[in-house]
Amino acid sequence: MFVEVFTFLYKTEYYPYPVPRLLADILLLLVLITMDFIKNAISSRGNRQRVLFLLYVSILLSLVVIGLTVWLLLGQAYTLFYEMVLGVLGGVLWLLQILFSILVLYAYTKGSK
Repeated sequence: MFVEVFTFLYKTEYYPYPVPRLLADILLLLVLITMDFIKNAISSRGNRQRVLFLLYVSILLSLVVIGLTVWLLLGQAYTLFYEMVLGVLGGVLWLLQILFSILVLYAYTKGSK
């Protein structure tokens, strides 16, 4: 996420970035960083305490973060190649996180019976 912040600084310096579009992209990036932080805090607590509701919320927030990332990458005025590569890698890692969260949910529900 911090690479995206520095990328925005680079793009505003070297490309003619429209100011309203820049503000919208920065706002979306701040929302994305906040959602990712909240998702990580909730999933960490859910895994430690074995609270199924928190794991469900974590999976839902992971899907929201993936959607926001796709929206950010596709809706920018200028998208650099390495941003697309980082976005795809991040999406793959978030999908793996969702897969492992579903496996943990299955293990918790199977073990509680």
